[in-house]
Amino acid sequence: MRSRPDRPFLARQSLLARQSPRLPLTRGNVAVTLATTIVTTVVLGLGLGRPAGLPGPVLGSPETVAGSATGLGSPDAATSVPSVPTVPTVPTVPTVPTVPVTASTATGTGTTGSAGGFVTNVDARSGPGQTAVSWQLSGAPASRITATITGDDGSGPASTCRPTATGCIFTHLVNGVQYTVDVGLSGSTAPHQRARAIPYPAVLAGRTTRLWFDPAAPGGVVTTSGKVTSGASVRHVLDRSAPGADAEPLSGHNLPTVTMINQHPALRFTPTSGLAFPASALPAGAAPSTVYVVAALDMKQPEAQWYASVLLWGDQQTNAMRSLLKGRYTNMSYADTFNTWYNASPRLGWRSGQVQIMRADFTADRLSVWMDGAFSYSWQQPSGSRMSTATTPYGMLGAAPWDAARGGWPGRIAEVIVLSTIPTAADNAAIMQYLQRKWGR
Repeated sequence: MRSRPDRPFLARQSLLARQSPRLPLTRGNVAVTLATTIVTTVVLGLGLGRPAGLPGPVLGSPETVAGSATGLGSPDAATSVPSVPTVPTVPTVPTVPTVPVTASTATGTGTTGSAGGFVTNVDARSGPGQTAVSWQLSGAPASRITATITGDDGSGPASTCRPTATGCIFTHLVNGVQYTVDVGLSGSTAPHQRARAIPYPAVLAGRTTRLWFDPAAPGGVVTTSGKVTSGASVRHVLDRSAPGADAEPLSGHNLPTVTMINQHPALRFTPTSGLAFPASALPAGAAPSTVYVVAALDMKQPEAQWYASVLLWGDQQTNAMRSLLKGRYTNMSYADTFNTWYNASPRLGWRSGQVQIMRADFTADRLSVWMDGAFSYSWQQPSGSRMSTATTPYGMLGAAPWDAARGGWPGRIAEVIVLSTIPTAADNAAIMQYLQRKWGR
């Protein structure tokens, strides 16, 4: 990796050729304006649009791979729930803060039952430790609505809600567990309607979340076929953070495909596939950052293979980049500021075929790495040296810009979170528990 050319990597990339079409399932269903003390109202079903982002896709030759699944971890106690604003037209019921929605939702058609009336358009949107549910009611009073929620880990209902004609909210849920909401009418033979959602920790709703790729979110991934099924070629990945740095295809790289991890959609990359995303809002200079990546290295004998890049942004200059990777001819996991990784001495690495959680902290003069919550290493900059990450237009997911033929990530990537600060012990525990439950770690 010492032979990488010392010039900005994007100078070598003609990213994409045309403007992206507006995507129907990106951020149009919620107002996304992060705030720590005041949160605006989520207007379900209101299209907000998105600023112009990456140009449109240049399709590669995607690899078709069948999905896989892992087991579900044991949940711990639920994270405390902050106060939040209200669902539109439900003034007495709090709802989701102004952050991304999670998990999949379902909309039913409804039929008239023997007692008359029906419920349609059931939709569930999660926030920290809670899920707000909305619906449309016809031909019946709100007193006949029944709404229950059950965790897909087998747990019973965590709370009850007080249905109105348009919705209600379930609180005190366990972050990272997928919940199924069931809504129907008492005394009616009309079919019940169901929706699913996954609560997340409050820290991810804050201003410090600067990048958040989550294929399991509604509209979290868009494929060329329009169906989020195993083997489908990926053309767009939603950034759930406020900057909205969505990832799209990169010229010269093949498309990743959809796979499944713990029954949730994830991304499968090859050494020649990759996506690009705007990076101007990510921490630069010597500002601190913490990166969480849930991924699996599906590589035989990684000790005998070339390096593999998971995520990066910055320039190809020493100390001017932030990246997470598998080292060259080793299975060890590294954080790198460019041309510094080989000075570190990690204890832990990537286990072939297994889903793992990597955390990397970047400060002005130190790198620190954890694998699955266990400390791996810390590397101190030489005296007088400081990280100075360049502000560049684009970063890359699952790709290496200087080596499109073999330097990408040969495996799966489930979720990526970048914070513009080093989290507290409590926030780190909340994030780790959320990721572990969600992805079966």
